[in-house]
Amino acid sequence: EPLLRQREEVARLYRQRQACRSALEALGRDSAERERRMDLLVYQLEEIQKAKLTPGEEEELLQQEKLLSHAEKLQSLVEGAYSEIFAGSGLGPALLDRLSGALSALQEAAAIDPGLQQAVGLVESAVTQLQEAAYDLRDYRDRVSFDSGELAAVQERLSQIRSLKRKYGSTVEEVIAFARQVGEDLERLRNSAAEAEKLEKELAGLEEELSGAARRLQQLRLEAAARLSAAVRESLDQLSLPQAQFEIRLKEREQVAPQGVDRVEFMFSANLGEPVQPLAKVISGGEMSRVMLAIKVILAQQDRVPTLIFDEIDAGIGGVVIQSVAERLAHLSRHHQVICVTHNPQIAAMAEGHFMIYKEEREGRTVTRIKALEDQERKQELARMLDGGSADPISLRHGESLLERAERFKKNL
Repeated sequence: EPLLRQREEVARLYRQRQACRSALEALGRDSAERERRMDLLVYQLEEIQKAKLTPGEEEELLQQEKLLSHAEKLQSLVEGAYSEIFAGSGLGPALLDRLSGALSALQEAAAIDPGLQQAVGLVESAVTQLQEAAYDLRDYRDRVSFDSGELAAVQERLSQIRSLKRKYGSTVEEVIAFARQVGEDLERLRNSAAEAEKLEKELAGLEEELSGAARRLQQLRLEAAARLSAAVRESLDQLSLPQAQFEIRLKEREQVAPQGVDRVEFMFSANLGEPVQPLAKVISGGEMSRVMLAIKVILAQQDRVPTLIFDEIDAGIGGVVIQSVAERLAHLSRHHQVICVTHNPQIAAMAEGHFMIYKEEREGRTVTRIKALEDQERKQELARMLDGGSADPISLRHGESLLERAERFKKNL
């Protein structure tokens, strides 16, 4: 998308310009301020360098701390497993001895019936693997030991790393990157005069680049605004607002921001002959629901988001209008998952699935529940929504007709 790429380019140039300005301002301070700044940077750099951090070190230390903290338990568990395999217990012989006995019996049986050779092979493999597991457990048992001094050293190192992270970054890698940046800042301060001249030229170039990029972004926005305005007007016509006017206007900022030089404003008029005004000032609740639906439908066609959620999209509207909204949502659901939170039976009837949210008391507390409705339950719920609480035969028939009408509409999509 050219517009998004251009916006990213403006943001990138803006960040570069701000960094250049900040560097130039730092160089422009008086010598005493510069010396104080250098002292701080030297302190920060030395503190980090003395720690001799390495990427991934903290993760390794955390694993060591975990192992050392549980060394005695690990040793006990592994020793128990090893003993069961090799030495057995008071309840019987060792597991390896029992398995070896089984192997001997099978080998003797296989000499009589060769059909048992596959079983012999499997048990032989099990004996070998069990022996290897026992050797591994023995080595692990001998290797693992509780060393309070080593644990204290690991915890002290972790404390040092956490202290540095609180000051200089959220990860070890960020702290290392901070030290690298501090070193560059120190070098820049030590060569401030030449650096200032270089930065001034760089800043002038960046200002020119940023201005040009912002103008190109503005032009792309004007073109996109015209397309989006026309698409929204067309969509509003399908949502029973045939006389509505919708425009997107760009107001220019005094200075370029990371988003460009423009402020975007939506303008709206619901009736023919009325001038468009800022949408937030003149739009009603029902009109806002339809405008937001129109915009979401259009944007969803561009970015292909998998799921769209509408909360109370039916607010302030009803009758024929709500039916047009329901049909628009059905169109949208052909390419997206659409979830609606609604109290309106026409919108609920158009859905493929209907879930009822309700509250109940349980053990002295109020809890919220959600239930997927089956066919008959759905008809009853639509009847309740239509009649405000009850589900008499007339309401049930009306609910069924809503479902039938919705199914006919969806079949023709």
